Amino acid sequence: MSAAPSSPHVAWGLRAGALALKAKAGSPKVAFGDVIDLAQLQLATLPDDGDAARAVIRFLARFDAAPTAAGDDLITFVCSWRDGAIRAEMARTEAALNEMCPVPASVREAMAARGEPPPLYDWQKRADAGFD
Repeated sequence: MSAAPSSPHVAWGLRAGALALKAKAGSPKVAFGDVIDLAQLQLATLPDDGDAARAVIRFLARFDAAPTAAGDDLITFVCSWRDGAIRAEMARTEAALNEMCPVPASVREAMAARGEPPPLYDWQKRADAGFD
């Protein structure tokens, strides 16, 4: 069994989807280097795919100012890209994350009172998650 997907489209789509979900969740672990790696993978494996290139550029342009929105846009692109080839897998992954890590209403209310956007996942309220 191969450790890497055999299709460059699948490889890039999975990498983009993983990065998009991390950004959408507001993970402090998403680094600018991750975005550059995604761009380099796109250029190396899908040099003629203008749609994927534009998605990377849009993500890159929004990442610093609005990483959650950038992640949401990228996941939307990945799920519709190439006739939705990996939509079901990405939707299943996102649903599993939401189910495994729900955010209690009390945490959402406290964050709203402070003017902060609500967390998407339970782990974001933990002290060791880096959101202090």
